[in-house]
Amino acid sequence: MASTENILFINGLWRSSTTYFWNKVRQNSNWRCYYEPLHEMLAVLEPSMNDEMKRIEVWKMLRHPVTPEGYYHEYPISTSGRGVPHFSDSLSYERFILGPGDEHTELESYFRFLIEHAASLGQRTCLQPNRMFLRSSWFAHRFPTAHIYISRDWWDVWRSMHSFPNKYCPSRFYLIASLNASHPMMGPLIEGWDLPSATSLSLTDAEPALTPWISNPIEVFRFFYYVYVCASVLNCACADTVVDVSAPPGPDEMWASLRACLAAEGVVAEFSDFLTPAYDRDGEFAALQAVAEEVEQLILTRLPAIRIPESRIPAYLPGDSPLRQLLWRFREASGSKLPV
Repeated sequence: MASTENILFINGLWRSSTTYFWNKVRQNSNWRCYYEPLHEMLAVLEPSMNDEMKRIEVWKMLRHPVTPEGYYHEYPISTSGRGVPHFSDSLSYERFILGPGDEHTELESYFRFLIEHAASLGQRTCLQPNRMFLRSSWFAHRFPTAHIYISRDWWDVWRSMHSFPNKYCPSRFYLIASLNASHPMMGPLIEGWDLPSATSLSLTDAEPALTPWISNPIEVFRFFYYVYVCASVLNCACADTVVDVSAPPGPDEMWASLRACLAAEGVVAEFSDFLTPAYDRDGEFAALQAVAEEVEQLILTRLPAIRIPESRIPAYLPGDSPLRQLLWRFREASGSKLPV
């Protein structure tokens, strides 16, 4: 792969529509599009597991687009017949917070392996890593990157996560906090909490480490929203283009920016079929909105690094974009007022 070729980096939290955009790139045959390259399942991936993941029942359950191949079709399997070469599940949540100056040889080697694998097949690399949203500046510092950040309003992400009977998505925020407790970014969030390490990355209700935490829905939300805000600010500060899928329909500048970013990489895609539900705001929303305001104040008070230069707030985001309003609250001090 030529060093001037960008890696397409489609980044965002779970339930933010990143799979939809990944699938649009996947429809271009000159791209090798790796689905969730830090999913812990890749450590034990076998070809039969990918076959299971291409059943239409799975797509319907996850509310994902139908694809001709399973999610993990693009991955090579280790010579043992199990797992992806160079991947271990420690990469999924450990050292989840990385900046441009940090070193992580194992993670870098893994991504270089995937990129080289795509190049060996005459394809370019697209990554949809839902476990890199606090490591995106680290990645962009080491690889030529076209970074697309996908954002969805916190309420819709929260409700989507809880629309599934299992606790998989909410439990990810326990893993992030507990496995990165020593990082300064996690300090204000975990004060007063004892977060023992989990015995499994799958985390069910029966997981002893999870039980006290998951039984407190306000604290589960607090952890989620804290990470959501940090990810939103840090990613928008370094992304090449930003999409707020919860922005009300209106001027096309945001979608035009996305199309231009993809066209510059030779990707043909159209988004007329895009649809993501917005959940009704009810009594739970009002209660959680108050918690969200407390979390934002905590971050503003305790984490001065979670700021975005005003010049990095995308002008193409409409004024009523939830993301734009969030970013404006976390802009670096300028004294200016939010444009309307």
